[in-house]
Amino acid sequence: MITAIEVVVVMSLMIRKDYPSALIFHVIFCLTGCDATSASSDAQLFSYPEIKLIGPLTLSYILLGMLWLANRKKTIQAPKDSLLWGVRKLMSFFLIYGTGIGVLGLLIFNYRLNDFITAFIYIFVGYLYVDIFSRNYDDNYLHKCKNAAMSLLLTAPIVSFISYFLLNIRVSYSVFDALVFNEEFIMGAILILILFTDVKYKVAYMVSLTLYIVCLVIAGRGGFFLSLLICFLVLIYFTYFVPNSILKYTKYLRIIFPIFIIVGGSAIVSFFLSIEGGQSLAGNKVMELISLLEALFTIGSTGFTLTDISDSPYIRVAEVLNILDNGIRDPLGLIFGHGFGGVYTDSTGLFRNVDVSIGGFPLEIINSGRYGTAHSFLPNTLLFNGLIGTYMLLKKGFMYLKNIKYSPLCFAGYFLFLYSFYFNTSLFLAATFALYAAEYDIKKYSNVNN
Repeated sequence: MITAIEVVVVMSLMIRKDYPSALIFHVIFCLTGCDATSASSDAQLFSYPEIKLIGPLTLSYILLGMLWLANRKKTIQAPKDSLLWGVRKLMSFFLIYGTGIGVLGLLIFNYRLNDFITAFIYIFVGYLYVDIFSRNYDDNYLHKCKNAAMSLLLTAPIVSFISYFLLNIRVSYSVFDALVFNEEFIMGAILILILFTDVKYKVAYMVSLTLYIVCLVIAGRGGFFLSLLICFLVLIYFTYFVPNSILKYTKYLRIIFPIFIIVGGSAIVSFFLSIEGGQSLAGNKVMELISLLEALFTIGSTGFTLTDISDSPYIRVAEVLNILDNGIRDPLGLIFGHGFGGVYTDSTGLFRNVDVSIGGFPLEIINSGRYGTAHSFLPNTLLFNGLIGTYMLLKKGFMYLKNIKYSPLCFAGYFLFLYSFYFNTSLFLAATFALYAAEYDIKKYSNVNN
């Protein structure tokens, strides 16, 4: 019922040709829909971004296409020296190059059509969003989008906390209870940076961040803890090395940080070490991370083997090593990538040491020995776009991290370009919308400093 109302709202605004409002509501409805990575199939079926029409085609994609066609009448308003313009160029390049090489692969190298379609849809949908944002760049609209992006970040942990702890709405992740969350929750670490700016309703953001951390301690995943660590390191960097930024209270942070690192760090490590890995999802993910770090620190010793790593991180490491090993045999593929639908093989034999079906690979793919997807940003980008594409993403990600001095929303660049590129279109939208909204403060404060 709620989804039907959401569709009617967006359609009504488009009929009235109020495309800017339709775009904001479309984004909000997509990002507040049911989590596509952990929620039940029944819940996904009826959420706004997941209503299927034919194959991978969803109703939200149809509405996105209609919004894109309506906005094509506008010229590109984003300045050529803006970060948003650079993202549009990057997505255009990935779309044209990945599609071209992928089509050749379908015709000549027997690529699987499903693998091609999956990667193509991600980049194509991403390009449409970035292109629309680039055509709506006036200050008033950017300010509205900034308020929307901040509100989405604020409410996501609150909703997940209420669902998990008060309503007892949980889903299974392996053998553990897990949170139902949307992609805004994944970017919850941004709340830390927001609190160090002159944001309104600071108490509300403090409450939201507290609930976010509580959720992570009980049922968090490895990537969430990593994002908190990266955010903490970014905050240290701007505190000590970037004097002119919008981040406040840095003189107090210089005093607090050393104390927090010693006392707080010891307490956090002691807490997680006291958790038995099989007792909670958070404890299990932390123990996996510890096993990976232990293996890395002993990599030079004679007793080191990759099998010392837990299964989940082991599969991710094996994927990267396999793609690099494939690249030694095919240097051009490693440098330029294989395009959409590209595949790699277990040339290192590392997959033989683990049941890769627990990593989500179907039996037919395992039996074929030709893998068309991986589990993280690095192997996927190496596979489809090669070292050149990986460099382009890394460069863009670090450019956004540098611009956190103008807007905390720029930390979304980490999630998009350095953490999860490919396949999760909802996270792409969440991160891109935050980066688009960040343009308001980038324009405002960069002009003041200049």
